Amino acid sequence: MKKRGLKAFLNTKPWFIRLTNKEYWNAHIFLMPLVFYMIYWAIKARSAFFFSAANPSIPTGGMVGESKADIHNLTPPQYRPKTVVLGSGGALRDIILMMEKAQLQLPIILKPVVGCRGHLVKKMVNYTEIYHHLQCHATDFLIEEFIDYPVEAAILYWKNPETGKSGIDSIALKEFLTVSGNGVQTIPELLMENPRGVLQINRLHKEKPTLMSFIPQTGEKVLVEPIGNHCKGTKFLNFNHLINPNMVVAYDKIQEQLAGCYIYRLDLKAPSIADMQAGRNIKILEINGVGSDPAHIFDPKTPFFEMFHAYIRMWKKVFEIAEVLHRRGVPYMTYNDYKKYSAQQAAVEKLVD
Repeated sequence: MKKRGLKAFLNTKPWFIRLTNKEYWNAHIFLMPLVFYMIYWAIKARSAFFFSAANPSIPTGGMVGESKADIHNLTPPQYRPKTVVLGSGGALRDIILMMEKAQLQLPIILKPVVGCRGHLVKKMVNYTEIYHHLQCHATDFLIEEFIDYPVEAAILYWKNPETGKSGIDSIALKEFLTVSGNGVQTIPELLMENPRGVLQINRLHKEKPTLMSFIPQTGEKVLVEPIGNHCKGTKFLNFNHLINPNMVVAYDKIQEQLAGCYIYRLDLKAPSIADMQAGRNIKILEINGVGSDPAHIFDPKTPFFEMFHAYIRMWKKVFEIAEVLHRRGVPYMTYNDYKKYSAQQAAVEKLVD
């Protein structure tokens, strides 16, 4: 077998793709060097849970088990997508009435109130889909307005409440999983030509069987996955070159409206890159606390060392901010608190089908 043929063959094997692309490696690999820093900071703070004080308005500081509904309420109204909270097992008529009352129109995004990394997050195009999803999963969900803006970004922001210094340490733009048709091949066959798509085929066969039997016409582009999560095939691109003082000032103004939040990643949509930089006309999909990743590290071109260093930079700031706020009276959470919130998140993760 020729070298080129061998490489093409191996790029159809999920184990090989995950092994040879560091963006798919377990995050613990990149967090290992951080362990020594964490131990040092924990000893200095006299608490293993020092990070919880960094964002007093978010339980656990945003490390685990926080409620997306509560965080949604922290978001200034002008930046919020329309959203309602629904429990599992509700009647279809009740779902429709609540959505109409909130002026929510289809399609929508459905996401669990407690969750992470895209678990159970789906775009829904009809009421029956919503109803069945709620019936099948015993947890509360957010029904969120689908924001059809072309730019989706993840922006890591921080502000030291003592010095007043602030900054943006990470910007990642998201490139969604898409195929271009040739009039002959089905969606799965087209996905097999892209290693990123190969990793999604089994999941998509279960979730979107109709789409997976579709043959796009020549030149026809098909958005295969509209959810902007790395684990769902989205490609993250490093756009840190966009960071400038004016952008930091714009996001300082947003932070002033987010009481008790000092280091977080905003997942947002914007009509354009210029709007995103200016914090103008944006919609904030999520505010993720200290459990966030600096998302630019998932760009396939990000150097190996930078993946380590980005976490170290971020967590140094987490400690500095938490230490200041603790001196001002913000308590660190207890071990029992951590167990409670961890159990809440674990319960949702077990529901993943």
